Amino acid sequence: MELTSVCIVLAALVAVVDYLAWDRKRLQRRVAELEPIVFVDELTRIGNRRRFNEAMVAGIAHALRAGESVVLILIDVNDFKVPNDRYGHPFGDRMLQAIAACVAGQVRPTDAACRIGGDEFAVILVDCDVRGAFGVVERIVRRLERSALEINEETVPLRVSFGGTGMEIVAGHVYVGGFDLGKTNDAGIHVRVMENLYALSDARLGEAKLRKPLEEYPSQID
Repeated sequence: MELTSVCIVLAALVAVVDYLAWDRKRLQRRVAELEPIVFVDELTRIGNRRRFNEAMVAGIAHALRAGESVVLILIDVNDFKVPNDRYGHPFGDRMLQAIAACVAGQVRPTDAACRIGGDEFAVILVDCDVRGAFGVVERIVRRLERSALEINEETVPLRVSFGGTGMEIVAGHVYVGGFDLGKTNDAGIHVRVMENLYALSDARLGEAKLRKPLEEYPSQID
């Protein structure tokens, strides 16, 4: 092959490599642009249900590999319909935004705080046991107590209920809420852990809300 032809081929290869590098960077920028739309709740600016599902899968997989604990806490606003109807939906939105800020501000960057429904939130605490989860709940409660909203010369407190449970690994066996779900390498263990974490946390939340007339921030975590 003549030198001129070789130079032309090399120039073409360089152009292709440059284009591929540019196209890859463009794709990376596009992914970064779409992430807030895909994984962030538009109203509260914390994670949405899709982000919650992703964080659950990732958190459980990491915990099983590393032999660590993980805790799921579900949070529900108490009697949200009352202020929402009395003061209007814009005020209800303010309440949800304030509660989301209180929750997200008390967890680590490695954890996940998400809005998973209308007035329902969830926190996934990685490398954390139930005892540590109580500390997180206490911090959230203290922040909520200082974050009451004002409207029409009235003070509206931010009251919520907590329900949660944890996954721990003992001697190669996976326990959720005290129930043995099998070994860490069993087929389908990831799915069983996810299903049981959510179901038991939801049940604990229901138990906590039954105590709501007696407590301002009822919680049931075990």
